[in-house]
Amino acid sequence: MFQWVRRKLKDEQLNEISRSQSPDNEKTEFNPPKSSEQSNRGSPAKGAVTESLRAKAAGRSETKEATELPTSAQSVQRTYAAGLRVVPLMQQLLARTVYVFSSENSYQNYKKNGRDAYRSLLLASTEGEILGHPLYKVAKGHTLSNMFKRNVPMLKIYKYVVVSSGSEPPTADAQLISLANDLALYEVPFCAIFCTRHFLSSIVEYTLTFQRDDGPAYVKMRSEWGHRSYDAMMDGLNVRWSHRSSFVSFGGRSNFKLVVLQEDMPNLFSEGGRGFFDSFKFERSLSALPVLAEYTTDNASILPRQMMRLAEVEIPDSSYLRPSDFNAVPWNIEVIICMSALIREVEDQRSRRSSGDDLHTTQSMGLGQSI
Repeated sequence: MFQWVRRKLKDEQLNEISRSQSPDNEKTEFNPPKSSEQSNRGSPAKGAVTESLRAKAAGRSETKEATELPTSAQSVQRTYAAGLRVVPLMQQLLARTVYVFSSENSYQNYKKNGRDAYRSLLLASTEGEILGHPLYKVAKGHTLSNMFKRNVPMLKIYKYVVVSSGSEPPTADAQLISLANDLALYEVPFCAIFCTRHFLSSIVEYTLTFQRDDGPAYVKMRSEWGHRSYDAMMDGLNVRWSHRSSFVSFGGRSNFKLVVLQEDMPNLFSEGGRGFFDSFKFERSLSALPVLAEYTTDNASILPRQMMRLAEVEIPDSSYLRPSDFNAVPWNIEVIICMSALIREVEDQRSRRSSGDDLHTTQSMGLGQSI
């Protein structure tokens, strides 16, 4: 999928160059940043993105479906509809921990088996896959014991790994969760998200630090104060989580779409700075760009219940056969899921601050007793 996106962006760039060389077109063109300079500003470290997706994309290019790829983002989603991965985010009532599931089927089985990890492993031992248990656990990094310490991650993401009971733990700091037959379920640290605020440039930078077998990998995201969009670099592509709000939605629900920016479109990692980014902010329409994933809260739970559905991530993924298999989640999709967990946390903090401002305004008007 990423190779097709690169070819599409290259064709569009060549068309724009041909139009700019015509005498009737006097529109100012922005030069893209050099790739060598981009690599020093927020690009993932070596090993951050595996080559598995490239190899699978090359294998699919020989098929008939791969040679007839559409040009619009909506057609892309229809093409990969058979492999659309829906990743639910769930939170228990009066709890701060968020759980992320590998598929909708796994989330529904989690509600049926009473949130029992032992029963989930029994299903894994009989069907060869894990059903009814989360794939990730998202916990807040700031606690009462480390609230005054520096370099504390704002979020800690743990991954659940299923191995044979006779084998060694996946990592030295892995925690055993459950045993069933010849399988063992471990909880291992997977990602830590750090936040840095640049007051002079009004930029908030998030660093996602992944623990991998070949060493740590880093993915950076940036956002601007007062704007609900997030720029990142993924697999050498400039991507953006674009916020799409709906005025008719209940409860202030909104969507974020992960779109691939063209090479000449500036972002928060561009060398021109904030002024260069602001001058080009509304020049292009993001609706025509390729969509890699979508974070939506349309199916979130409205009323409080024991298990509350917070959001879901829809990712076109045709590289897997069984969406509930823990070992079948590609690395690029894991990065997208962790970025979605970060967006959910930032949006939750934003909603709590806005609720506090509304309460303060109401009390200052003498209406506090009527709440």
